[in-house]
Amino acid sequence: MLVCSAAVFAVLVLLWRRRERPTTAAPSRLALVCAALALGVAGVSGAVNVSQHSAHLLVDGDPAVYGATGKLLAREGALVLPTYKAELYGSNPTINFAGSGFYESDDETIYPQFLHLLPVLLAVADWIGGTSLLLVVNPVLGALSLLAFYCFAARLTRPPWALVATTALAALLPQVHFSRDMFSELPSQLLVFAGLAMLWDVSAERRRVAAPLVAGLVLGGSALARGDAFLYLVPLAAALLLVRAGRAGWAVLVGA
Repeated sequence: MLVCSAAVFAVLVLLWRRRERPTTAAPSRLALVCAALALGVAGVSGAVNVSQHSAHLLVDGDPAVYGATGKLLAREGALVLPTYKAELYGSNPTINFAGSGFYESDDETIYPQFLHLLPVLLAVADWIGGTSLLLVVNPVLGALSLLAFYCFAARLTRPPWALVATTALAALLPQVHFSRDMFSELPSQLLVFAGLAMLWDVSAERRRVAAPLVAGLVLGGSALARGDAFLYLVPLAAALLLVRAGRAGWAVLVGA
């Protein structure tokens, strides 16, 4: 994680020091073809992972905690669950209701651990299509995160190499595994790379404030999915302050 943070820091310093960058030129035919192929890679990855998705709702670790929390939110609209301790067990102090991923509070309720962006998305899917749709949220997020990765990679290097990198990422076991179960890394991945791509675009227009603010909001939103997203936001702040990015840089920090 620290190595990834250092890489993000280096990229951000490079990004904000590049002065001249065409932002309005029409994309070349090669760029359009690569973008279409990237859409195809993301679509195939999403379709394969949807067909092979897990049904991990028995709470024995992180993925099912997110799923159970999403079901709880969809059913109760709240992040606490009453235990009815007094009615069922006469408030017997020897009985502990805490479990894997769920903590007991002082008012006879239990509540889930972790951050709750993914459970909220799962709850929305459950409202719309029930458990069957809830179980395919992460494969869809995995496909979208591949597109966000391609968008950033195509700004960092040439589109063909960005396509190669995106295809390689789609085939990597961690990406496949996390796309088939309910892990919070994928919404964080989506927001980090989407925010970096937006930041790359707005870094040339330093006099504008609204676009950098939105880029900062997207990057900061990754902290709603995972607490370790702050390991990316700290080098973001350091890089922007180091190169003195001006009003746009402060707008990114405020948004984040």
